[in-house]
Amino acid sequence: MFDFLGNHGVVRWKGKRFWAENGLVRCEDSADNSYTVTPVRRQLHRIRAVHDMLGRSEGFIAQYHDQVVEHQNFVDDMIDVCRRAQVQGMPEDPSASSSLARSLPKSVSMSGSSRIRELPSSLDAPVC
Repeated sequence: MFDFLGNHGVVRWKGKRFWAENGLVRCEDSADNSYTVTPVRRQLHRIRAVHDMLGRSEGFIAQYHDQVVEHQNFVDDMIDVCRRAQVQGMPEDPSASSSLARSLPKSVSMSGSSRIRELPSSLDAPVC
């Protein structure tokens, strides 16, 4: 049921895939082909609720030891996904938005007749 795919950072759980992207936790459900985006804080609250249910479930969420271990592994992996999303920065944070804009590729359109100025000789240092 639980599958952690290499270094891609995707957690699979009962037909759902979770991953961090642009500071948010994304979820894709293969059962009904739905897609949700959750802020890190809300996802951490949900993971906390699953963790709390494990402690007092008395067989409701997990009857056997291997099921409890499976749920605990899922909780741990989801915490890692949330950490990755936090490192990426929240989209509404101005510093995260500006660093994302700087990291995106940029292209400039120029007409065929325009000429590019030569670099001053002081900037002609070899690139390492």
